[in-house]
Order: sequence, then structure tokens, then C-alpha cells
Amino acid sequence: MVSFLIATCWLTMSSTTAQQLRETGEALGLKGSELMNFVRKQQVLEREDKEKEDERKAKGDECKAK
Repeated sequence: MVSFLIATCWLTMSSTTAQQLRETGEALGLKGSELMNFVRKQQVLEREDKEKEDERKAKGDECKAK
């Protein structure tokens, strides 16, 4: 059930706010420092995914320019 919630939230939110992440963490039963760590980790993962997507787009634009 937990992995279903994570997958559902991850797939439906491309840019997740801290509030949405907090609500997701709470739905998973996280509290206190565990909840804060969850939110921070998810934000880092989203940032990394966005950077990778930007790199892919940049490479694609370079190929089109040639």
C-alpha cells in the first residue's frame, strides 16, 4: 500500500510543493524528523530529475542545431 501511494503521488505531481510532500509523508505515517527527512529527500530527488531532464533537452537542442 505504501509503495502504491508513493508511486501515485510521484507520477501525478511533476513539481511537488513542500506542503504536498508533507501531506504524503503524513499519509505514510511519518512524523517529526522522519517527516522532515522524507520531504527533504523527495525535494532533492525532484531537483535531480529536473536537472537530468534539462540536460536531455539541451542535448536534443544541440542535435537539432547541427
